[in-house]
Amino acid sequence: MQIHILAGSDIRDALRQAAQEADRAQEPVEFDFNGEVIRVPVGADPVVLFGDWQRRQDAAARAYRASPGYVREQAERAERAAEAQRGVNLFLELLNEAAPLDLRRGLKLLYLYQPQLDHVDVLAPWADLAQTFGALAPAKWGVGRKDLKKPGNEEDAARWIVGQAVDAFQSGYPPHPMLRTFAEPILRTWGMP
Repeated sequence: MQIHILAGSDIRDALRQAAQEADRAQEPVEFDFNGEVIRVPVGADPVVLFGDWQRRQDAAARAYRASPGYVREQAERAERAAEAQRGVNLFLELLNEAAPLDLRRGLKLLYLYQPQLDHVDVLAPWADLAQTFGALAPAKWGVGRKDLKKPGNEEDAARWIVGQAVDAFQSGYPPHPMLRTFAEPILRTWGMP
């Protein structure tokens, strides 16, 4: 007998429900769980069924982690992470060399190195970056995203963009990729492509 298990159900609940239905109907029950057809005989113990299911899941995960494709992907991920970390390290060196940093150079460094900062495996001193860039973009009343498109207002727009990066750094995150989209026309106007 085929039964339907609601999407999002926990496997233990699904097995318990299937075992009860098999016992009630006095015939084996089958159901689909994440693409696997699970068969539950009459009188089955849901705890034992869960142990069997867990062993199958663990064996499949081990086989996948041993596969050439997974091993290759992990090596490639490690190389991408190392490359991103080298970029972050260069960004930090350039920040030190640029001290004291001004708004224009700060925006350009954020523009250039945002992709390296925005990598899950990189380490960066987020609090220090918030402090460094926070000095470039002190809050200014009435300045916001609307200022991005006003000709001749590049300084305020740049402060807003840097301020958004500071907010991210304060939260322990890299700046959003939109930083590059917002910063590019300002940097072009400043002759800093």
